[in-house]
Amino acid sequence: MALVFLFALAGLVDAGQPVSAEAATASSVFASGNLVGSPEYSASNALSQGSGYWCSAGSHSPGETVTLTVRLSSARSLGAVQINWAHAPADVRVLTSPDGSNFEEAACWRKTGKSDDSFVETLVFNRDYRAKLVTIAMRGAGRSGYMAIGDVVLESSSSEPTMIVSGVTSTDEMCLVAENGSADQRGSLVTTEACASAIASGDGRELFAMTESGQLKSASGLCAILAGNSAAGGGEIELDDCEAAAETGDGRSFWALTPQGQLSMGGGSYCMVLAGGAGGADLAPSSTISATATSDAMHGVEKLTDGSADTFWQSPPADTVGGPVSLSFDLGQDARVSSIVIDWNEPASDFQIQTAEDGGQWSSFEGVKGNTLQQSIVRGSSVVARKVRILMAAPVNGPSSAYSAKSVRVMSAPLKMAVQDCAEASMHGDARDVYFAEPAPEFDPLSSASMRGTAALLEGAIRQLGEYTSELSALKPKIEACKNGSFLSALSTHT
Repeated sequence: MALVFLFALAGLVDAGQPVSAEAATASSVFASGNLVGSPEYSASNALSQGSGYWCSAGSHSPGETVTLTVRLSSARSLGAVQINWAHAPADVRVLTSPDGSNFEEAACWRKTGKSDDSFVETLVFNRDYRAKLVTIAMRGAGRSGYMAIGDVVLESSSSEPTMIVSGVTSTDEMCLVAENGSADQRGSLVTTEACASAIASGDGRELFAMTESGQLKSASGLCAILAGNSAAGGGEIELDDCEAAAETGDGRSFWALTPQGQLSMGGGSYCMVLAGGAGGADLAPSSTISATATSDAMHGVEKLTDGSADTFWQSPPADTVGGPVSLSFDLGQDARVSSIVIDWNEPASDFQIQTAEDGGQWSSFEGVKGNTLQQSIVRGSSVVARKVRILMAAPVNGPSSAYSAKSVRVMSAPLKMAVQDCAEASMHGDARDVYFAEPAPEFDPLSSASMRGTAALLEGAIRQLGEYTSELSALKPKIEACKNGSFLSALSTHT
């Protein structure tokens, strides 16, 4: 598995990744007695190593141009092409087309690199080209009288958007991301998130590119750096201005591939590592839990994590407490909180989730109004916290009702990206220090802009619907009480 990671990331760090082609055609194919060309020397042989080679028909007239055209499944940003010549021509030229109709010259006519008949040559384009078709034009057959190619390797441009997938052991494939999608904010932490979730956000938080100088640049143009160039406690990898980081001269923003497939900082002894592992654990069972009010000893806070659906924590009636009731969870150490899952026995209609750092002030994670559900899954912007609390302000069944919950789960996310001695990082056993690249050439932020723009409106509509539902729920006892004296009741009696 490590070899796969190494191969994929090597493309990211150096000149770009190999790009797979789906088909190839040629203007001339060696016939071997077959008028339509022999399959043994067909153009498709140039798509992979060890499958034979493509060979022209031979007997070419002076100045005759022979072409081999490679087709990709979708347009990609390309920076170079590597050609394994079996019979090299005198001159070569490369054309690209983004749509299959209009061609641009990516590499002008030039002499092939050597006088030998067989060798490997890399043609670097004069700039990046978006291409679905790549045509290699050849003229001037060598001593053999033929032109032939063993294989062609197209290389993506180094600036092509790429997902950097963590090798960490996890139920989900995890990608490097800018924290909560803040890829355009200096100081935003770099962490990981389930790739599917990051892609669904539509904001490009999971996209990076390696520059020619070795900086890891986000889609917004900021670079991943070791904050303050301090590795104390592992430090933190954050986003910052690329030029300013490079000018510090201390290597904080430069990353290089090691033989083990790790990303080392400045080619030194520190490697990028996912601090704390993949996350996804429930932090509540290991937390110290307290409540500002509990009805009796039979319904204490320990019931929230005892794993039984038949037991529950319960508060006194809300109107006897004189204010909100809170449940607090001391996590014991810093953790990144991603969501809170509450299985209610008697739900709170209005409540708020708050978080705090060790010794810090409480801040809002997310608020809920108008809840009537028996299970609440509360998600907010993930945050590093030491404490979490649920502040309940109104019960569903009126002020004389209590709050009670069968269980509370405090779900964690990966903490942060940090650095660690490369040798030590490799000993975790879960590949948290290894990465590989997955190209994302079709990412277009404009395609999701309209949907992301309406997200706030949808969220507001959901909140309002919850409030209306809560009001209807509160009216239900009154409706039941006046049912016997209602017009509808009298009408049903007479009929």
